[in-house]
Amino acid sequence: MTDQINSEEDQIWFVCQEGTITVAMVTVLLLLTAVFALGESSDPGKHKPCPKGWFEYQSHCYLIDKTARTWLDAEHHCIYLGEDVESEHHSKKFVGHLASVHSYEESQYLQALVQTVTFPLWVGGSAREGRWFWSDGSKFDYKNWAKGKPENYDPARKSCIQMNYGGKHKPCPKGWFEYQSHCYLIDKTARTWLDAEHHCIYLGEDVESEHHSKKFVGHLASVHSYEESQYLQALVQTVTFPLWVGGSAREGRWFWSDGSKFDYKNWAKGKPENYDPARKSCIQMNYGDKHRWNDETCSKVFPSVCALRRV
Repeated sequence: MTDQINSEEDQIWFVCQEGTITVAMVTVLLLLTAVFALGESSDPGKHKPCPKGWFEYQSHCYLIDKTARTWLDAEHHCIYLGEDVESEHHSKKFVGHLASVHSYEESQYLQALVQTVTFPLWVGGSAREGRWFWSDGSKFDYKNWAKGKPENYDPARKSCIQMNYGGKHKPCPKGWFEYQSHCYLIDKTARTWLDAEHHCIYLGEDVESEHHSKKFVGHLASVHSYEESQYLQALVQTVTFPLWVGGSAREGRWFWSDGSKFDYKNWAKGKPENYDPARKSCIQMNYGDKHRWNDETCSKVFPSVCALRRV
């Protein structure tokens, strides 16, 4: 994601953001865009979902609003959406703002969320007296400007930040999406788990042959944190069926096909089912209405998520 400044009067798409706190948190955290009793636990089972149509990442819920508005009108609309959601959940407190961005990982998540959007979108940054601020009051501690941006500050021209503008660097092959040190691809062709794994390996070799100065290794995706799980869920937001990822069971233990440590779980309720060595089990993501993991017979055919890693 790259950011650009634009006049407040320009009509641009934008991303709304709602934050989350629990009643038990200290009041100083109320300065962050607040709400939704989701908590801060890394265990997704302890989180309650965002409102319908919103997407969760870390402690916030995000919504893409495709109605064109000025930056100020967009900010006011996000505030209104927070109040409107609160009125539907009387036991919870909600505060809405245009999105703020505080890390490279958060930037990558938002880029996955707007993957089908071809225009810039407003986020919550604006300039006052030569300094940049986020509309939710959080610290302006991350930047991702496009080359040559921001332009020289002109107090007569109120400047606000767009995301999804141009391109800063393209570390992943065309059609792949970057998160941290990996590139991801949704393969919608239905295959067995083993055929899907072999295809991901082939894709890594094929990409490497096109980029002779780079080395890539491909596998079905492995998942190692709640944040990584949320990113992948944003990536497959339009997919309505389960997809293979790289987990499989051997002798009652779970392994990732890329050899990485199996150090995170996101099973659906009642899963995995009792291990049966006669029934080779592999992991699906995006299963059920909670979009968690399911263990399924590996010989069945489903689409998949491939991951590339540089070596």
